[in-house]
Order: sequence, then structure tokens, then C-alpha cells
Amino acid sequence: MRYSELESARFGLRVFRHVTEDLDVRALQQELSDARADIGILRMPSAKQYQLGSLDRVGYPYVVADTLVHYVSDLATPSGPLRNEGLRLEAVNEGSLPTLESLVREIFPGYTNHYNSNRLLPLDDVLDGYVEWAQS
Repeated sequence: MRYSELESARFGLRVFRHVTEDLDVRALQQELSDARADIGILRMPSAKQYQLGSLDRVGYPYVVADTLVHYVSDLATPSGPLRNEGLRLEAVNEGSLPTLESLVREIFPGYTNHYNSNRLLPLDDVLDGYVEWAQS
């Protein structure tokens, strides 16, 4: 269980994150209690989501909010013809951060994920989270 400083500051709640292959409800319950967590964000394989029902037995409400998918691509050698041949890739540095923020605020206002599914989180703060994520 890892304390999320950025999310906690953004939402004014004690937010913790945890990644697991299998759900140990008693251990999770103890960790959340010991940490005085307001929100726990749990990542686990989608094939194991059936285990989440056991959270009901200990009175922990939960929301299955999104699926994280990882893609890998070698940008130096495209696998086929580029759709946008004029596209230029650049490394982001400190000087790029204002441009990156502007792009995120233009592109992501309608994007939804686990933050939007949690009634405890003010939606006005979600877009700021995307900016922090992109700039990190």
C-alpha cells in the first residue's frame, strides 16, 4: 500500500494505491485501516475481479472503474506506413511543460476513468490530475 501524495493533495483525502495479483481482503482491510485511508485504488488483473465480491462481506464499498492496458511500440521503426507522416516526436523537457499542459487541457476534458466513477472525488479536480500525470 503506497500513499499517493499528489492525489491526496489534489482531492483533500488520504489516497493510497496498491497493486496485487490476488486479493487478500483481511490484509487489505488491515492496511487501509492502519493507514487511515479515505480511498484505496487497487490494481489487479481483470481475470481476478471476481475476488472483489469478497469486499462486500467486510463492508467495503468498491467500484470497478477502469481497465489499464499497456501497449509497447518501437517508435524508431514503425510497423507500417504512418497515418500522419508530418508527425514529429520530441522529448519533453522543462520548457515543454506549459505546452504539454495546454494540450492536455484541450484533449482530455471529456476523458473518463476511475476518478470520474468515484462519487467522493470532485470532478473539477480530475483534469488537473491528467495535467500532473502528463507532466510527470
